[in-house]
Amino acid sequence: MQLFPIRSTPGQDLRQALELAVSNRACRAEFLIFGIGSLSNAQLRFANASEPHHLAESTETLSLMGTIALNG
Repeated sequence: MQLFPIRSTPGQDLRQALELAVSNRACRAEFLIFGIGSLSNAQLRFANASEPHHLAESTETLSLMGTIALNG
């Protein structure tokens, strides 16, 4: 397993930054082990929800993990 630290900049779209990191490394998929920081204008999709929940205020992110793949 190889680890690649990724740092996004203020105002950068987090999902786009993560997807770009996958494509720049010529990987088909990656696993996000840990993430921490702050977000503004975030959208969360809760389990069994058909539409995302929009958070317009600044939000602290204390835990972020999951998979990222080029094909979704």
